[in-house]
Amino acid sequence: MVIANSDSTNTLVSLDNAIKRVSSLGALQVNNTEEISFRRTNLYLPEDGFCLDDEEETPIYLAQEGYGVSADECLGCLPQIMDARDELLAQNPVNLTRSTTERVLYVGQGEVAHAVTSQCDVIVSDKATTCHILAIRSVSPGAAPLASLTHVDAASYEDCIRSMIQHHKKHHHESTEVRLSVHIVGGFDDSNASSKKISNWLINLLADIAEAERDWLHMTLRDCAISSLNDSGRYSPIGRGLAMNVHTGHVFLAKCDSYIAGPRPTLRAARLWSRATTPELSLIHDERSTCLQIEPFTYSSFEGLNKLLSFPDDLLLHYASTSPDCEEEGFCRSLRSTLTLVRDVPCHRVFGDKPLTFTRVGYSNTWKTTASF
Repeated sequence: MVIANSDSTNTLVSLDNAIKRVSSLGALQVNNTEEISFRRTNLYLPEDGFCLDDEEETPIYLAQEGYGVSADECLGCLPQIMDARDELLAQNPVNLTRSTTERVLYVGQGEVAHAVTSQCDVIVSDKATTCHILAIRSVSPGAAPLASLTHVDAASYEDCIRSMIQHHKKHHHESTEVRLSVHIVGGFDDSNASSKKISNWLINLLADIAEAERDWLHMTLRDCAISSLNDSGRYSPIGRGLAMNVHTGHVFLAKCDSYIAGPRPTLRAARLWSRATTPELSLIHDERSTCLQIEPFTYSSFEGLNKLLSFPDDLLLHYASTSPDCEEEGFCRSLRSTLTLVRDVPCHRVFGDKPLTFTRVGYSNTWKTTASF
């Protein structure tokens, strides 16, 4: 390691570390005819282990709109991001099954949940292809750590993500010393660039939120395996499931069986076929309640549903998936169950006008129905 004296700070710094910590975004200029303009964000890189006590963390720079440079391309030039990504994706997914002893809170596609350590040990989602799984955890001097996770399938949930962050602000009693860690897995180099659209939207939205909330929030992007950074090299995703240990904040790749998916997974999946005019993430759990809750939503049979159900698996995948070549085994079976429910069970018979609520049985991953609020 080369050590030199820095005139500007009058301290010893590592030139090797300085080179590593400075973004290599200039490399993106090579294939661009015009100079790219970047914006400095209030979204920070994790410390790399060499920062001095009085040294500021490194902010992330993103390309301004209009230059054709995606968020994953920018982040792929940052050694801290790539090191963390490599470490995360090098591990085999942990299988969460009936034999799992930890209390698991499963979050499905289009859902969001918040939890503290008294409620669960692990919060998780899986089966993402073009979808992105966002896990965050906040700490402050005056409150217990809060973990949140959501599984987003489109660039259509800005208000929900902003609300997710505001939930942390309220939890910490509007402390001005809240530190929030961000972890994201999802997407790949799909032919329609659906993944990149979600990646660009989500990373830039988090940067906008970090700027708007900078007076009380310090946001660090600790793990990011998105779009090209999550591609296997064979146009398929490496990471499909993300879990967080609520106690420690440690994240890991995960895969869940049907037992871990929690109460009424087929019904919860039917929400993706509902007639909601405005896409919205469904809040199923928060730190103020002991219940998992499924809010009422409207769904009904639609023209062509029977024909869709009659398709063989390859055609069903083609018409019902954004990534038909990458779906896991069991996708078509689960989808058929959901579509059959949509066709045969009217939503008013499921909900009436009240949500369905469930409580965990002891420290197990079994849930029982409770009276509605």
